[in-house]
This record gives sequence, structure tokens and C-alpha cells, in this order.
Amino acid sequence: MTNRYEGGDLLVETLKHLGVGQIFSVSGGVINSIYSAAATHGMSLVHTRHEAAAAFMAEAVGRQTGVPGVAAVTVGAGVTNTVTPAFVAKRAGTPLLIIGGQVPTPVFDRGAVLAADHLPILASMTKWSALVHPTERIPEYVETAWRRIWASRQAAHIDGNLEEVQHCSGGQDEIIDFYCSFAR
Repeated sequence: MTNRYEGGDLLVETLKHLGVGQIFSVSGGVINSIYSAAATHGMSLVHTRHEAAAAFMAEAVGRQTGVPGVAAVTVGAGVTNTVTPAFVAKRAGTPLLIIGGQVPTPVFDRGAVLAADHLPILASMTKWSALVHPTERIPEYVETAWRRIWASRQAAHIDGNLEEVQHCSGGQDEIIDFYCSFAR
């Protein structure tokens, strides 16, 4: 049996290293590896009934503590439901990080269920966006996002193909769609 080290592990470990104690979320297939990693690495997950609620709760953490709150949402409407909290964080100057799922790259332009190009949707609500290739660079992009949040006191949105991200072994060189955006 091979131990798999997935993108969710990289994400959760990086967030823990940065001082994040909890992630607000609504579960969805493409972000399930975040859930597994959170359980493995002792990260608290607060499961909400709606993505906007998850993002508003994360925004409230950022507003109350000054430490960026983190929300993780699934593909399509999961991500688009965070537009209003991202706007509020931008206008209020609240540190916020939104992690969004995406369908696997090979089926993105084939009409996959809920596939959407989230980057332009959240770009006007955020400060910085990037596409992450390969999976091993997740910590680099999350840390870059974190620095930009602190430098500008802006909220952040990381959106990506978390299914691919989270199901890649550390040794594979798979390309993933993973966007980092910041709005504050």
C-alpha cells in the first residue's frame, strides 16, 4: 500500500503553518481531499449550509481577529456564491482567503457539470490571481496569497481544480487549475 500525499495535505499543512485554526466550508466532491487532510492534520472544519455563509463566517474571523479567515467551497455555484462576501471583505478591508474547487483540466471545456471560469468572476472582487502548475507549488501560491493579504490588507480567493490538486502524488508532475486571488 502506498501512502498518498495529496494537494489537500499541502494546502492544510501550509494553512496550519500560517496560523489558520479552522476552515469554513460546504463539502463538495472536488474539495473532499481538504476534508481528509483536515482530519489527518488536526484542522478544524466548520461545515455550513451555504457557501456565502462559509465565506461570511471566514470574513467575520478576519474582521474580529485580524488574521485572514479561510473558506473552502466547491466548483461552479459554490465559488460564485462567495462573490458577495468577497465584495464585503474588499470594501471593509477584511483579510479573507477563499479556496474554490474546479473540475479536472481535461474536462473543463467539455461541459462538465458546474464547470466555470471562476477567475474573471472573482477578479473584480480580488487583488491578485494566478494559475498554479504543478501541485507541488500549492504551498508557494498560498504563501504568496498570504503575503499579499498582509501587504495590502486584502481578502484572497484561491480557486482551483482541487480534484486534480488533491489527487496528485507529490512525485507526479500533473498540471492543475488553481487560482489565487485577493480582495480587500
